[in-house]
Amino acid sequence: MLNAGLYILQIAVCLMLVIDFLYWKYSGVKDFWDKLLGLAFLNIAVGTPIIFTSLTRSVFEVSKLLNVRLALIWVAAIILLRAIIKQEKLHFSKTALNWPILAFVVVNLFSAFWSSNHYIAILGAYDRWEGLITELNYLLLIFFYINYVRDSRTIFWILGALIFGTIASSIYGVFQAMQLDFMRWSVDPTARVFACINNPVHFAPYVVMHIPLIIGVVFYFIRKYKLSFAGTARNTERLAVGGFAIQRQVLGWGLLLLGILAIFLIHLTGNYYSFGRATWIGFSLSITLCLALLLGRDQKAIGQDLLFVGYGCFLFNAGEVFKIWTLHVFLKYFLILALAVYLVYILYHVCTRQNWLKLLMYSVVVLYGGYMQFASVDLRAVCISAAVLILLGLWIYRNFPNNLERVFLLSVLTMLTAVVVLPSFSNLYYAQVIKNTLAKQGVKNLNDPQHASLILSEVGRLQAEKKISAQASNVFFRTQTYAEAFNKGTARTSMWKTGAQMWQDAPLVGQGPGMIKEMYPKYRREDYGRLEGGQHYTPDKLHNDYVNMLATRGALGFAVYYLWLLPVGFFIMLRQIWRKGFTPGNYILLGLFSGLFVYLGQVLFNFGVVATRVIFYEFFCLAICIALYNPFDEAETATCTA
Repeated sequence: MLNAGLYILQIAVCLMLVIDFLYWKYSGVKDFWDKLLGLAFLNIAVGTPIIFTSLTRSVFEVSKLLNVRLALIWVAAIILLRAIIKQEKLHFSKTALNWPILAFVVVNLFSAFWSSNHYIAILGAYDRWEGLITELNYLLLIFFYINYVRDSRTIFWILGALIFGTIASSIYGVFQAMQLDFMRWSVDPTARVFACINNPVHFAPYVVMHIPLIIGVVFYFIRKYKLSFAGTARNTERLAVGGFAIQRQVLGWGLLLLGILAIFLIHLTGNYYSFGRATWIGFSLSITLCLALLLGRDQKAIGQDLLFVGYGCFLFNAGEVFKIWTLHVFLKYFLILALAVYLVYILYHVCTRQNWLKLLMYSVVVLYGGYMQFASVDLRAVCISAAVLILLGLWIYRNFPNNLERVFLLSVLTMLTAVVVLPSFSNLYYAQVIKNTLAKQGVKNLNDPQHASLILSEVGRLQAEKKISAQASNVFFRTQTYAEAFNKGTARTSMWKTGAQMWQDAPLVGQGPGMIKEMYPKYRREDYGRLEGGQHYTPDKLHNDYVNMLATRGALGFAVYYLWLLPVGFFIMLRQIWRKGFTPGNYILLGLFSGLFVYLGQVLFNFGVVATRVIFYEFFCLAICIALYNPFDEAETATCTA
């Protein structure tokens, strides 16, 4: 195991060094100091997800956190050296994010100071290390990005490093699923793959965040270089792309194939092999926002469109996924009223002829993103998914005259559904078997929280008889128990109630960063041990980052972070699209913006770790840099003679 740990670490470091060399030689960045800074950001982007080693007791978090901290030290050192050697003053950008970042730093300092254990509050609990120092590391990362990442070439190399790290992790995940792993893990990685991240529930959002980004990058190239399938003489031109001369037609075909292949690998490992309910919720929101804004492309109404789509996602999840109407009759009437408002809004636009087709298309996209997660076990979801694919195909054919864009979008939409449906024919068959078996007992819906135990018992019986595989039963369990978990309560809902009690005792600044594990025994509920099954009797996170923020940083921390810092960032991103429209660079901005919601949706039922939080902040910062500095607003594409 020692040799394997060293071997893995050497591979990760070599990959990082190769990418560093390629960046130094081919990036085209002229300034020596900017190149040195770019190396640090590249190493964070590609190194954080892939680096791990068994040489340390904590296999994943220590090495990933060390990589981030070394890179931040590198950036700080280069900034100071440049200022000293070139005898220039340090200049920082004045942005709307400066004050909320500073305010969040102050809140964390006060929270740590007033905590009951300063040592834990500063360093964090063992394994996670999410104390004050790590939180300051994340804020420093945001600050450095906003001030020192402006050049389009550096941004492209960082984007490439992010996508490379994701694909590398996904390929490793495929090998894990095929039982071709060089490591001997304490859990079975074939049941739910986790690749280079410490847990499938964290690996899944990390890779899936990149699906909207890849869609945005593909559209950037198509629009910037005017790529198409048209067989004209223009397609023989050689384009100057990243210092290389590439024939226009080759670039178009290569982009199409690589984009689809990358999304396929990520979707297969992140959403199927690592199936997690929380990630599916985040992905359904993310892909819905991405597709809706991409297919609508209405820059002046982007704020209204975003609210309409978000409202539709809320209705779908509240009604179809979590079935809140089963909890209380008031919620039933509330949901009916909320749906009525949604339909009246559409009807108003139909009557006034105000782009009502776009609103109907958005509704179809909501159904597409929502039902995809159920298409592995529910024949009705398969039929609805097929219907919405046809409708979206008609919309794409009508509104996208470029054949390359048509083929790419239709291929991606079809593939995202097919990856879930095609391996699941046995599940679909046995879902009908279970329905028929339980119909005599009054069970009509396999996502019925009142009959979850009967349903799961039947799934377990079929697995014991080897009629369905462990992987199939795992997917079955996780797609059929949303409402049961939400309605009846689980270990996670018990944690959330504990978090609320922690917050009530320290309402202003919370218990302190990283203090959940330290304080949990004092507030542990009696039902937690029974619901958890006797494992992890003292958790270090509350499996909900929003509750976790309230419990550890109080109302001040929650307000500054979720009601000030992040909303200001989102406003900056959307303002850029509203002002400039869907320029080539803003497609990348849209992909980054949409990808953020995979994480924000997933942490409703989970929490961030070093890998996922760093990737989230990199997406956030890159989108801010694009919005603030508009680095892709360049002259006409250069061409070379053949």
